[in-house]
Amino acid sequence: MVLDLEKIKSLAYYGVLKINLGSFNAVFGDYVVRSIKPADLENDQVKRKKEEYSDSYIDQEIGTAKTVINKAFDNDLVCGDTLKAIRRVKKLLKKGSNERKRVRSYSEYQMPCPLTTPLLWPPDSGPGCGAAK
Repeated sequence: MVLDLEKIKSLAYYGVLKINLGSFNAVFGDYVVRSIKPADLENDQVKRKKEEYSDSYIDQEIGTAKTVINKAFDNDLVCGDTLKAIRRVKKLLKKGSNERKRVRSYSEYQMPCPLTTPLLWPPDSGPGCGAAK
């Protein structure tokens, strides 16, 4: 299985990968992989949307399945028809639609500054800023 590969286990997001695949397997775990059709995946997207999951979460879950199926295809574990079916599913989230709608105030912008190290301060502040004396 793809999750047993050492390269996959070493990824920083391995835990999230397992959660997303668990959610995907909860729906499609009883299917034979080659029998999954784009319509099945699109119906699952609609169902999860009705359950009030966010578009980004739904896309992340299907994206994880795409990644695993791509890896399985590269290792000759699944055929091209399986890959074709999952590649045809469109994302729900359009580019730029997940951006924040609120603008931070100046005081919010300044809050992290005391927590940063002097290496992150602007060059014209603090001792040794390069100004001639």
